Amino acid sequence: MISCPACGFDESRLAKSLRLGCSTCYTTFAPHIATFLPRLHRGVIHTGKKPPALTVAELERRIDRLVAKVQELAPGSPEATGLCQLQSSCHAAFDQIQRHNYPS
Repeated sequence: MISCPACGFDESRLAKSLRLGCSTCYTTFAPHIATFLPRLHRGVIHTGKKPPALTVAELERRIDRLVAKVQELAPGSPEATGLCQLQSSCHAAFDQIQRHNYPS
């Protein structure tokens, strides 16, 4: 029977508790850890929540907000650089909607 040289934790206690006694136990019981890990984690693939994909309506609302912001900025203002970036964002978003609505 294997036991940890640092804390004396043994295989039978590991099998009962599925916990380790100290940091040295990780190297001592490495082959055994692989056998009980699936029971603890119920799989190796993440199945949690993820944000939903944007709908076309949501993209259009985003574009409307961007266009409104572009219209607020005056071309001669210090935000002229931001204006160009916002326009580019709008054009890219419109293109994305067009590709979604009218795939080639």
